[in-house]
Amino acid sequence: MAWFEDVLTGGVARLVIGVGAVLVLPLLGPAAATGLRPVAKLVIKGGLLAADWTQDLLTEVEAQWHTLVAEARAELAAPTSTPAADASKQVLKEAAKEVAQEGAVELLTEGVKESL
Repeated sequence: MAWFEDVLTGGVARLVIGVGAVLVLPLLGPAAATGLRPVAKLVIKGGLLAADWTQDLLTEVEAQWHTLVAEARAELAAPTSTPAADASKQVLKEAAKEVAQEGAVELLTEGVKESL
């Protein structure tokens, strides 16, 4: 019987509000639905535009990815030796021979003396 006492003391107001809402909502429902229809259409249009933009972006990213992969595969298949690369390798070999012949210690001490 506690619920009956709650309804009689403070729950009557809540009961009246609930019954009133049940009676009034069917009358206001169609009016509210027609007012929200343009908003719902706007949200749907925004979602469609976002989906189209995302699809275009992903298409562009995919095309760039395929181009990048093709370039990498072409570089792997191409010969690694070029005249400029061969010349720089030759210069490095000669410098290494010179360091080995003169001794690394002598070159370091000369470099320190020159910097002082």
